[in-house]
Amino acid sequence: ARASMSRLLAVCVLCAISVHTCTGQGAEAGLSLLTADVEPTAKRVADVSVTDRSESAGQHMSRTGGSESAGQPVRQPGVIRHKNRQETSGNTVSVRMPWKVGLRATRPWSFTATVAPVALGSALAFKLDSKFDVVSLVLSLVVTIGVHSAGNLLNTLFDYINGFDSPSSSDTTLVNGVLSESQVWALIRRSYALSAVAAVPLALRSSAAPLQLLSLISAGAASAFVYTGGPGLKYKALGDVLITSTFGPLLVCFSYLVQSGRLTAAPILFSLPFASHIEAILHANNARDIDEDRANDVRTLSSIMGRRTSFLFYAALIIAPYSMALVHSCSDSLLSALPLLTVPVGAKLVADFGRGDLKRMPMRTAKFQFLFGMLGVVGVLLPSPPLLPVLRSLLQLAQKLAQRIQ
Repeated sequence: ARASMSRLLAVCVLCAISVHTCTGQGAEAGLSLLTADVEPTAKRVADVSVTDRSESAGQHMSRTGGSESAGQPVRQPGVIRHKNRQETSGNTVSVRMPWKVGLRATRPWSFTATVAPVALGSALAFKLDSKFDVVSLVLSLVVTIGVHSAGNLLNTLFDYINGFDSPSSSDTTLVNGVLSESQVWALIRRSYALSAVAAVPLALRSSAAPLQLLSLISAGAASAFVYTGGPGLKYKALGDVLITSTFGPLLVCFSYLVQSGRLTAAPILFSLPFASHIEAILHANNARDIDEDRANDVRTLSSIMGRRTSFLFYAALIIAPYSMALVHSCSDSLLSALPLLTVPVGAKLVADFGRGDLKRMPMRTAKFQFLFGMLGVVGVLLPSPPLLPVLRSLLQLAQKLAQRIQ
């Protein structure tokens, strides 16, 4: 029954990989079109805003007897205008935020960096402790993706508040007025609230100590904030350490704890390849923005390294997990070598990074990380002998055949 369950879970993971591979480009294209739904609304509100401004100016001129000088703008204290929202100190005229705009602001393409580590932790619990609960897995994903979403929104917000974003930035959600600061804050609160709500039944369902679960969830929620908020570790070249430790060991250990009810060193060791590729996502993002970060006096690992060293570091981050997969295949399971199937994709990413094709490199690296990670999850789920005993058996068989031929 356990072997059948392993095969069933592995088939589900493979189906997820297939769907992600087949629909990845379509999904990315769809995300790029999300703002198309906003444009008619934004245009209508902008037109209303201009009309209101003209009417207000006319009323003000009539009250002051036309004393305003030509060409001098009429100031309206307390007026804040956005493409999809207009707020005044007296009356508030709001246009409901389209859900697609809110979703796009959370950067859903990056959620693969959460899904794969959580899936790995659950797979390890099944392999090492024979424990797995699908409801707990779903709740774990809701909790972690909610925190991840809040972290992405906080990054958008504090980059804007600190004056680091411009119309040429990769994220122009606030710069172009697609959302207001208050709307982003509202999305952050909802994301954290979603995680908190899902954490309650998760704690009741899991056999783990509630204090352990609360500690790991709190650590993740805090890391989402301090990345750009508070001490702003991102701006001090410490963001890489924070993100790598959070999306690698912390997520895998959290998922393993939820399923098994205990903590061991095994999840940390298995999380290292995932941590390397997650750092590659962040490094690709910072390498793309290296000129903008230097202009704003933001210190990231990429801006300190420079372009040449950044390329070498990115290549090492992509390649190193393959050696780990080979080690696991030799000592643990032959199918741990399944991630080697992504070698052509990884090689393409490294080559494009070297050529300076960085515009969509973070998204492409995230997709690669998901494929590598989920193939690794399949290797954990499906039982198979280690590679070295298999090679010894094949060598002995070859020797016997050679003796018979002689």
